[in-house]
Amino acid sequence: MKVTDPELIEVFDNFAFDETLRHTRLDARIRLMVQQTLAAVSLLAGKMQEARELLLGTLNYAPGSKDTEFLANALEMFACTDADLGDMPQAARLAGAAEALRQRAGIPLPQPDAALLERFLVPARAAMAPGMWDAELAAGRALTQEQAAGLLRSAAHRG
Repeated sequence: MKVTDPELIEVFDNFAFDETLRHTRLDARIRLMVQQTLAAVSLLAGKMQEARELLLGTLNYAPGSKDTEFLANALEMFACTDADLGDMPQAARLAGAAEALRQRAGIPLPQPDAALLERFLVPARAAMAPGMWDAELAAGRALTQEQAAGLLRSAAHRG
């Protein structure tokens, strides 16, 4: 579509990533959920910078919110961006932290989210030395929710 109708894509991008978020009357949590969803769409479209900017816009909420599912989603999406940027160990730690949060809270990983993670993390795992991915994943799983939030903050301030 970007090749065949670049003007439509520009209008959509302005609407979805700029105007809508600035001019909505949604409460803060809903707006941040929309922002996180748009970040996932950006990841799928290969727009890493847009995805990262959208995710960075959620950081004031995600780490300290006690909203475990939102935090897990943020960790997973930053795992995708870090994998794409070539930081496979950090991607594994973020993914492990998200997995542990979901498991402890009894929050299943929805299939579309699992597919998104697989798209970015399978190649990242393959690029690491045998056993290294599992060690980093285990390190992430061992984190408390507060430590996972700290890992998210550190991931966000890199790259």
